[in-house]
Amino acid sequence: MDLPSRKITFVQEFLKLQDEEIITRLETVLKNENAFAIEETLVPMSLTTLQEMIDQAAHDFQNGKHVPMAALISKFK
Repeated sequence: MDLPSRKITFVQEFLKLQDEEIITRLETVLKNENAFAIEETLVPMSLTTLQEMIDQAAHDFQNGKHVPMAALISKFK
């Protein structure tokens, strides 16, 4: 069976489930697998790049390129 067919079969079986515990376990597996896949693609930042970003942030702050904390808090309330 090819992958698209397997996915359709899986979804059909999933839709038939009535046991919330099984659905929760499947959600956990999917979440963990997605997180693992993302972690595998991450590349550590070099110290040089980190320092450049810090320098740029300090420069931006000194030149008024920032949003006050109070504005951020009120925006997300």
